[in-house]
Amino acid sequence: MSRLDLTLVGAWLLDTAKRKALYGLLGAVGVLLVALGVATDSLVTGWVGVVVAVVDLAALVLASVKARAGNWTKLYAAAAVVVGALKAAGVLTDGQSSHALDILAAGVAILPLVAAFVRTDTKTPTGEPQAEYVARHADRLVVVADSVKD
Repeated sequence: MSRLDLTLVGAWLLDTAKRKALYGLLGAVGVLLVALGVATDSLVTGWVGVVVAVVDLAALVLASVKARAGNWTKLYAAAAVVVGALKAAGVLTDGQSSHALDILAAGVAILPLVAAFVRTDTKTPTGEPQAEYVARHADRLVVVADSVKD
């Protein structure tokens, strides 16, 4: 996908009104499938739950990326809802869902450390990224630059 396509997807996922419209469309398709006898209501309910959970998780991930900050607890909770929806739809067994939740818990423990490692800039005295360091310490940097000129 191109960057434009991802931006368009992100705009749809991050807009609450557009997500509600998507959920309404899913519900209408589900009702149509049940009315035509193509699927049972329990099957449609399970898969609509999976799609809603995945869309919510994707929106949360995109919002975290856009904000450049991850709320690991919310991400874990949203991912756990996806696992629960997959289990309710019959895609995952009890053992598989338990294993998936164990992996998610390990990821929640590791991801903040990875994020800190990626963000650390060894060229600044505090380790924060250069742009943030300059913005936060601009008044002191200007003073140092003025004192060097004299």
